[in-house]
Amino acid sequence: MQQVKIQPRILPRDFLDFLISFFIFTFMLILVLIPGIVLVLITKKLIFFIVTNLVIIFFILKYSTVYISISKKGITFHTILGKPRFVDWKEIVRIQKTTTSQFIKEAILTPSTVVRETGTAFTAKGYYKITWKYGYFFFPPKNPKEFVTLVHQNSHIIVK
Repeated sequence: MQQVKIQPRILPRDFLDFLISFFIFTFMLILVLIPGIVLVLITKKLIFFIVTNLVIIFFILKYSTVYISISKKGITFHTILGKPRFVDWKEIVRIQKTTTSQFIKEAILTPSTVVRETGTAFTAKGYYKITWKYGYFFFPPKNPKEFVTLVHQNSHIIVK
């Protein structure tokens, strides 16, 4: 089965994108640090801050998608530490281009009850939401035209 690797866009697209991405990064960093800070305040032991943040960083790395690959069978999400997650085309409900505000609202601000992959991009623009029966993922392809073409060539999905 031939898989075509699709790289994410990593860098901001413009200065406004940089500012939005910097805000998101700062917000996420604060969220990651809060559990460790609370434990230190309660226990007065720095080791709890260190261990808590190491555990959180492990899970971030386990679920951080560094690229996807597309084949005739489906999409594979390749992570830093975890094993790749394969989603069959039959399970994919839709793929749609999202706005920056939709990405921020649904990927950053909305708590999720589903464990979902996270991304490694420092951009808030140009995302596509890939939705399947049991989850979703926001992906900013480095080359959107190539991404859409490969989805059309390999699946029944019409990218909106």
